[in-house]
Amino acid sequence: MQETILIQTDFRVESLILIKSAIQNNPGRKLNIVLVHGVELTDSITELLFFSKHKLLKKVMKEDFETGLNEIRQDFAGNINSLRIELFTGYNQSAFNNFLEANKISQIFLANDYAFKSDYKNSKDLALFISRSVQKKVEIAWARSEDSYPQLVMSH
Repeated sequence: MQETILIQTDFRVESLILIKSAIQNNPGRKLNIVLVHGVELTDSITELLFFSKHKLLKKVMKEDFETGLNEIRQDFAGNINSLRIELFTGYNQSAFNNFLEANKISQIFLANDYAFKSDYKNSKDLALFISRSVQKKVEIAWARSEDSYPQLVMSH
């Protein structure tokens, strides 16, 4: 059975570490990985008519994030079947559950001490929706030392 992993992203490079954790936690499997970013859409009909996922991603995705994502795709090509970015624009748990079902999500990876932070004003943290979902959640302990990159400690 193919595993499809959901990871929330705020488009900071640090959030990409969860991809490596998902791969390590599923040895020998080719994973489908969905990076999700929550966005509150405007009520303006004109703005909605001209809304483009591609333009929004270009606006919020920083160059270092994109570089890191490409490096992960290359370094773990044998472990990744697909890696894509989706936007969640729903407003309630039912919409989020439908999103998970439509994307065939089997596991959600999250860092328990990672603070979601986005420079885009319409971004929203999906932590509450994630916590209420029925999919298996794999929490990663996020420990940051002052002089190094964040370290991940596996915990279930």
